[in-house]
Amino acid sequence: MARKQTNDPLSVVTPSVRQQFDKAFGGTLKVRATNYQDPAITNVRTCAVQTGDLSNTVIPVTVVTLAFGFAISRDLFHNNLMEYQEAFNSMLRAREIKSLKILDTAVRNYIETNRNTYAGDLASYYPFTGSALRVPYDERIGMFNSLTAIMQTMDFGDQNPDILTNPMGGAQLNPLIANGPQNANNTAYQFAGYDAPYVSNRVTNGAGVLATYYAVNPGTLGFLTRIDPTCKRGADHGNKKWTTYQSNILGETMGLFWRADCADLTEETWATVGNDGLTRAEMESFEWSMDYAIFGAWNPRPLADYSPIQKIELLASV
Repeated sequence: MARKQTNDPLSVVTPSVRQQFDKAFGGTLKVRATNYQDPAITNVRTCAVQTGDLSNTVIPVTVVTLAFGFAISRDLFHNNLMEYQEAFNSMLRAREIKSLKILDTAVRNYIETNRNTYAGDLASYYPFTGSALRVPYDERIGMFNSLTAIMQTMDFGDQNPDILTNPMGGAQLNPLIANGPQNANNTAYQFAGYDAPYVSNRVTNGAGVLATYYAVNPGTLGFLTRIDPTCKRGADHGNKKWTTYQSNILGETMGLFWRADCADLTEETWATVGNDGLTRAEMESFEWSMDYAIFGAWNPRPLADYSPIQKIELLASV
């Protein structure tokens, strides 16, 4: 979902922000946002020079480095039931999957922290408690039909929001989405115009809540990644190499630093047998890394204006 939001035509990630992020390697990313404006609108034409100005706020964005690696020797497999490539792939996959969970958690935490806190007129739809709309279980079928009106009430009604939920939330929606006009009870129309929800284990439920949903207005969320300049450029110094790696699991390009060395492997215990003589074996070290930043649309008056992320809690039946 973060990538879809980032690539939206109205995304907070403008070309200048992308360029600044790449150039600010090793430093803080700063995004300039416009402060609240209340311009004067009149019904009179004049020849006077118009007045009014624009004030901005610089918002620092935290950039986080994600890195992992391991060392491996082909000599460990000369008398081993496991093949070198099998072990290599297993260790790399485990680290990529754990990294994916870290990124997933970071996005979910940003969404939770920056959800809408302004009740406004939302309580006319459902109770607004703890910065969340709380939907009774018996009203779940019409929940997303109401969400369209809710987003319009919040002045975010030009596009349907992206939906992030947990596995239980997806399980509640799937049968309703599947029941189209060919079924006895047509409920699919309630979700007309919505993309399939994004499902994450990192979305958790509070007490008495069956499923949690976040409605995120398109273009609200920004997710950027970058790699170090040396890996991006590429360098080869014989026993040290800097290059790139395309992670299919993460869906991102990572920097890869490789080096070769000599190591005493006689104390390695995970291999089967035959290590006694490996006192100066060839050893390879691999390190993958990238930086990432998560940020979003800025609301200068969160207690007076709606924010473009709305949390919805479907209550458990009683």
